[in-house]
Amino acid sequence: AAAAVPAPALAPLEALAALEAERDAARAEASAAASRVADLETELASAREAARAEVDAARTAAAAAQARAGELSAELAERPAELESRWTEQVAELERRLDEASAQISALRGERDELAATVGERDLTIERLRSATDALHERTARLEQVETELTEVRAERPEPTQSVDAEAFTNRIAELEDAVVVEVARRDELEAAVAERQERIRELEQLVREQPWASSERHLLFFRGPSGYALVEQDGPPPLPGARIEVAGAQAPQVVTRVAPAPLPGHALPCAYLVDA
Repeated sequence: AAAAVPAPALAPLEALAALEAERDAARAEASAAASRVADLETELASAREAARAEVDAARTAAAAAQARAGELSAELAERPAELESRWTEQVAELERRLDEASAQISALRGERDELAATVGERDLTIERLRSATDALHERTARLEQVETELTEVRAERPEPTQSVDAEAFTNRIAELEDAVVVEVARRDELEAAVAERQERIRELEQLVREQPWASSERHLLFFRGPSGYALVEQDGPPPLPGARIEVAGAQAPQVVTRVAPAPLPGHALPCAYLVDA
């Protein structure tokens, strides 16, 4: 039998070529790895720069926040004093307004009292004038009666030769003439008193007309009705303080306590405040 022949080994050139191919592949892989490392280093550098920028921005923001915190702390420390100052100023302003309102109320009450006194004086003067006028009429009637009686007595006066009572008739005539003189003087006094009181009434009426809201064409009445407070608008100027009036919707006659601006914001009409008489 023939002896077996062994397979020939790889030629050295082929083995070398294979090694060189492996070497080239390894170099390509190393080059690719180096390129990747370079890319990673570039990305890392960029990331580091971005991180540094973020850190710097965070530090700047932290510093700004700390500064703002300091400012807010200072403001908070000053705020109570500022609020206290504002509160004090507001209280002082309110007290000043309250004093002004109190002074205005006092002045209005004084005007109301003066006007009420004026109206009362006017009414009293009118009543006295009526009494004086009645007395004047009575005196005038009495004077006419005396004059009539005097005329009758003179007509009945006897001749000296007709009666011994001529002297009595003469005395009676003298008495009647004296009575006429007295009555005429009294009538003149009453006429003068009537004229004086009429002039006083005109003065008082002029004073009343010169009061505030005397020329108002409309006014309000504020009173308490059966179901609560009511506000009614009326024609003409408001009634004077102290006047007694009848109001539709009120349970009793009303008395004007004061006249003041209407209790409505921005309302220009005067308002008479009423209470039960």
